[in-house]
Amino acid sequence: MSDAEHMQLAFLFRNSHPLHFDEVYCKGGASFAGTRVVYGGLVFAWVASLASRDTCGNVVWDARYDNGAHPNGVVAGDTLYAASKVLSVASHDARTSLVTFRLVGVKDARPAELLANGADLFTSELAKKDGKLKEKVFEIDRTVLMRKRG
Repeated sequence: MSDAEHMQLAFLFRNSHPLHFDEVYCKGGASFAGTRVVYGGLVFAWVASLASRDTCGNVVWDARYDNGAHPNGVVAGDTLYAASKVLSVASHDARTSLVTFRLVGVKDARPAELLANGADLFTSELAKKDGKLKEKVFEIDRTVLMRKRG
């Protein structure tokens, strides 16, 4: 994620908050990161895109998004990764099912490495009292209408 990417796309999304554009404002103590913060909608889009190659080849429609949060911020220079876990599958009709994934975005650490080290990657960060992950930057439940196999 570069400064140019996040600033240009935040502008295109019409999010003009100084937290995303004004370095002087951010360095003056207004930003928790001490610098410009990447717009959360862009983080959502990147994480969903990164996960779609593995999870959405047969998706017909995005049905809903629930329980989303940005537990930690993203700044220029961070590298994003995505992971997902199937939470439920419910038959919709003869040809499709509703599949709900827990979609998670992390920064600067591969999800497989976090899981191998015992990280609780798929539990909501906002619900945790202990064991919060500083690497987790996005989480949401994504329900899609997916074609059944065969």
